[in-house]
Parts: sequence; C-alpha cells; structure tokens
Amino acid sequence: MPTITVTLRTAQLDYSDIQISSPDDAPYLRTAPYLSFVSLVNYRLIPFFLVSDGPFPVYSDNNATEAFFIRSLVRPQPKIGLLTKYPDSNGDVYVVFFVDEAACGIKCICLDFLVVSRMEELRDLAPDDENVFFARPNKLLAYKSDTTVFDRILENKSLRRHVTAPVAEKTVTGALLYTPTQILQAINKLILLGLRLRGLTVSELSSSKDKIAIREIHQMTRTAALFAMRKFNYDFNAVLRTQELLLSVLQDIVESLLQTFVDVPKSDWHIENDIREREGV
Repeated sequence: MPTITVTLRTAQLDYSDIQISSPDDAPYLRTAPYLSFVSLVNYRLIPFFLVSDGPFPVYSDNNATEAFFIRSLVRPQPKIGLLTKYPDSNGDVYVVFFVDEAACGIKCICLDFLVVSRMEELRDLAPDDENVFFARPNKLLAYKSDTTVFDRILENKSLRRHVTAPVAEKTVTGALLYTPTQILQAINKLILLGLRLRGLTVSELSSSKDKIAIREIHQMTRTAALFAMRKFNYDFNAVLRTQELLLSVLQDIVESLLQTFVDVPKSDWHIENDIREREGV
C-alpha cells in the first residue's frame, strides 16, 4: 500500500516522518508540506457524515515523533485525538490522529466540511418545490428559548478557560422559523451563546491566534449543524417529518458539536497542558 509522509507542525516544534499508509484512490489524504496542530478532540463524538476518508494506519521511524504520539495519545484516555489541518484547505479539510485499540496502533481519518457546500449546490439545481437541505417551508419550526443545556454545563463542569461565564437569561417568544434564513440566524445565535458561555469571545484584547481559532470553531459548528438538520427531511425519517421541530432540538445539536470541537474534560486538562508546555506555548 502506498505511503504518504507528512510533518506535524506545532507552535514551536515540527514532528517529521509521519508515515500514513493509504490506497491510491484516497482523494482527501494527500502530500502536503505539513499539517498544523489545532487542538485535542474527543474523536468518538465526531459526526460520521464528516468522515471522508480512512481510517489509515500511521507509523514513524523518528524517535521524537514516536514519543510525541505516545505522550499525547497512548498514555491519556483512548478517546483523545489530535485535530490537525492542511495549510491550504481554508479550514475545510482536517486530519484526526487517534489510537485504534483493536489494532494496537495509531490511525487517522480525514474530515471534509466541503460536503455541506456540495449539498447546497445540489439544492440550487433542484426544482423550486424541492428543498433537499432545510425542512420544507410548510413545516413550522417553533422558536422557543430553552437554556437547560447551557445551564447544565455551568453547573456540572468547569469551563475550559476558568472564566466565570454569565448565565443566559431565559426568555420566551412565540416566533416561528419558516425559512432557511431564520434557521441559519438561530444557529449563529446558538453558536455565539455557546462560545460566550465558554469564555470564547472575539475582542480587542484577544490575540490573533485566538481570533482565528474562534472563527474556525464557529465555521465548523455552523457547517456541521446545517448538515445535521437534513435528517428531519429524509424520507426514511417519516416520524420526524411529521413532528414539530423545537428550537431545543437545534440547541442540542449545536451544543453537542461544541462539546466535540471545544470542550476538553477536566480529567484531560493535564494532557493538553502538557503538550502546550512542552511546545512552549
């Protein structure tokens, strides 16, 4: 099987000779100057529809690289993965490294957020009376504020940045969402609320690196949430299609995605801190 060799670039050090075995017809896994480290993730919570390629076996003959993967992935809990991205992918193609317990080795998968853009293009080509992306216009999506999910976060876990986030005010509104534009606005508001509760806001005091990271998180979450909404329009989900969709359902989707892309459990803080300390961040 052909092998692709890449370098993992962190804030201070580069880890070379990362050998990825993949078939010739793997379109998303390609040779690149390097992969940039983004963050630690719980790879078990990554939505399946985002996985475009893999899993592929990963090897290395470089002692420093081998030690880095052992320290970052093997010793911590097995659910922890390394999220990396291609430098020229505009935030759409990512590679996640993780431990395959069954194979007793490191593997990687490719994530492609361009899949949502392709679905939007297909929708534009469809007849006017067909909407393959959002719920049909004649379906009412009740807009009812429900902050239970975020309240539970504040009560049961410490925030990643040790920032005391304000508790969202509970409001009641009878507005209904009829159009894709209203759904997109609701998703954006939920994402911003979730980020603010985690202490992640873009301000004049934020570093350029933090601003870029927050924008990437916002883009990934919005794209994945829009794609996840398609499940309410599938023919094989006839039961869901006949039920009224509450905003709380959309809120659960956004919160689940933010937990995947942002949250690191308190028990795993030492893992990411160890990586950043060793890299001099």
